[in-house]
Amino acid sequence: MVEGFYRKPYSFDQRKDLIKFISDIKLNTYVYGPKEDPYHRKKYEALYPSRRLKEFAHLNELSNRCRVHFVYALSPGAHPDPKAILKKFRQLLCVGITKFAIFYDDINTERDKKTAGIQAQTANNLYGILAGKIAAPSVFFCPTQYSGWNPTEYLLTISKELNRERNLDKLSLS
Repeated sequence: MVEGFYRKPYSFDQRKDLIKFISDIKLNTYVYGPKEDPYHRKKYEALYPSRRLKEFAHLNELSNRCRVHFVYALSPGAHPDPKAILKKFRQLLCVGITKFAIFYDDINTERDKKTAGIQAQTANNLYGILAGKIAAPSVFFCPTQYSGWNPTEYLLTISKELNRERNLDKLSLS
């Protein structure tokens, strides 16, 4: 289940109910990524206030009890700042979240080889850093071109470059 829509995001209580429902119907993953959460998209580089972090910690704990994977998604837009993304992920790691997603959907950018390379490298870097910090890290990836199978230069580059060791930089979560 992906909370990745536009309009008013779910409330904390609605998310708790949703996680329980997901578990009851034997689904196993909840992805947090509401487009109207400014910390997810418009101001993705800003850290969450402590109240919101406590909510994430609670949702993650509830998800674990319900055997549902809690995935935090970030949408860094057309010009991702890897250091800002790492800072945000480090904040969420501190409250127990270990599964992440990067959403490049619904952004105004070129769908070319250069854009694909930047997006793939950012995801690869994050995965590599997380792999050095936690067991079995997860980084889900939603490309800018996410529908259709037209073999564009963008998709061909994503498929070639995504998750390759040679793209890992020396960035650190510490």
